[in-house]
Order: sequence, then C-alpha cells, then structure tokens
Amino acid sequence: MVQVDPVLRLLLLGDGLTTRTLAALTQEPIQAHLLDTGRVELLAEQSAAPQSMQRLTKDLARLGSPLLRRRVWLCGATSQQPLLYATSWWNSDHLAQYLPHPDLPIGQNLIQEKLETFREVRRLYYGEAEPVARLLNCRGPFWARHYLLLHRGQPLTVIYEVFSSRLQARVLSG
Repeated sequence: MVQVDPVLRLLLLGDGLTTRTLAALTQEPIQAHLLDTGRVELLAEQSAAPQSMQRLTKDLARLGSPLLRRRVWLCGATSQQPLLYATSWWNSDHLAQYLPHPDLPIGQNLIQEKLETFREVRRLYYGEAEPVARLLNCRGPFWARHYLLLHRGQPLTVIYEVFSSRLQARVLSG
C-alpha cells in the first residue's frame, strides 16, 4: 500500500476548488497556461485511453457530442513553478457558456460566473508518466484523479488532474 502525503491526500480527495487549494498551499495566486483546446471525437478519446482509465472513458460518454478537450498546466503566478497538469472534456455547448475566460483556471471561471457545482471524484491513479514529468519538470511517480463536475445534477465536464510530486508537506514547508 502506497502512503499518501497529507497535502496530496487533501488535493486528491478534497471537494473544494483545486485552484483555491493550490493558492492556499503555495501562498501565491495560481495561473493557467493553456496548452490547447480543440474538438475531439469521443471514440478516438476512448480508444487512446489506457485500460486503467476505462471508467474515465465511460464518463466522457455522459457528456454527449461534440466534445471539446482543453489541456492546461497550472503554476504559481509568481514562482512559475508547475503544480498540476489537467485535461478537461466538455460538451461544446457548455464550454463557452461555463468557461467564458479560457485563460483562467476552471475554478476561477466558476467563481466569476457564480456557478454552483458538485465534484464527484470517480477514480484515483498512481504511476509514472514521462510526458507529464517533462511538463511539470519533476520526477514521478505521480498521483492523479478524474472527476465529474456536476451542475444541477447533470455532468458539466470530466476533469483529469495530475499533481506535481512537489506538492508535499515537506517540500511546501521548506
């Protein structure tokens, strides 16, 4: 059984806004760097996912079509230290409506729009991911999760987040 650092446990299981939690932990505002946004086919996303992520692919089907995928990495606005890599999938009808400021983290958009949401954590992941290690500029293994963000009981988006291994109590306190 892998021991989970208390800070990572808070991030993985917390139901608050990830950007707010990261800002509180790092004591600096959080900035999103948009990697890309574009239309994707549900079947292509489902077939590209590894076997361990089959639950995520089933959740994507709940969003309907057409799908838009948005990939970002979050960092401290001052330190520019990479903290998290995230992919979110949206029904294209929802993206413009609920994410009017794509340069901001999702949480900040939801706050500005005063949108009430519920997070349903669907699965936790632990493992190596070389592309993420390069992006976050740190070694794995990494903890990750995927969840549904619900609005009025309906799926708004599916979000997959990979947390930097720097987000640990001993690293943040030093």
